[in-house]
Amino acid sequence: MRLPSVWVLIALILALSSSARCDDAAEAASADAIATLDRAVAAALDAEQKAREAVAGQRVELQRLAQELRQLQREKKQAETQLPELEKQLPARQEAFDKVNAPREAARQALAAAEKRLEEVTAQADATAEQKAEAEQAVTKERETLEAAEKAAAEPEAELKKLQESIAAARKSIADADAGITRLTAEQAESEMLLAKLEQELADAAANRLTAEKHVQSALQQQGRWVSFVAEVAPILQDRCLACHNARSAKGRLNLETYSSLQKGGESGPSVIAGNVEESLLCILIEDG
Repeated sequence: MRLPSVWVLIALILALSSSARCDDAAEAASADAIATLDRAVAAALDAEQKAREAVAGQRVELQRLAQELRQLQREKKQAETQLPELEKQLPARQEAFDKVNAPREAARQALAAAEKRLEEVTAQADATAEQKAEAEQAVTKERETLEAAEKAAAEPEAELKKLQESIAAARKSIADADAGITRLTAEQAESEMLLAKLEQELADAAANRLTAEKHVQSALQQQGRWVSFVAEVAPILQDRCLACHNARSAKGRLNLETYSSLQKGGESGPSVIAGNVEESLLCILIEDG
């Protein structure tokens, strides 16, 4: 009778040993599966963050384009307001210039004629000294007349030139603004299309992340390792914390009504540190009562 008992004992030991090895193998496989799912969540979070940054960057670009567009529109409006006022002044300035320019042109022609006469007299072999002196005096007189005419025309000419330059600058500002507005409007449309595409990519990335998190949650629930904030954490906070830490009366700027508000923390810093119960301030305070 002893031999069968020994064999039974050995069989039991082998069975237990095999069961333990199966349990260990199952636990290891489950841990590997969860680790794989965690990596999928991390990858999904990274993709979502990059998509969020891309959306934020594109929104900044859209704001820049909108600001440049508004600036060009303001510049165009200002130039369009100034141009008629400048053009209105042009006839009077032109008339004032023409009035002093006519005597100047006449003085230039007279001086040219006097200089030509002096050259002719000088070239004549039989010209008398009196003729030469008269020709020189005529040149001197015409030069003085021209100098006076140039001086009289200087200010009206400068004012007319300045006005013409202002008109040209205003017209150029309008033309440049029109070109810039056309270009920026096209860029803005393209940027809005790109933003819509990036926002869709962000939505897809968020959906992928949520799916990955649900897979982890499902795996943990099957192992009895999933903790529900609503079912398990919120009741503790309701009993011990919400009297002083709610949306209306957030002592220390700490609101514990929702999971998202809990994650924000308060004046003392983060309420919880993921995976670190010992250093999570909220856990320490609840444990201390």
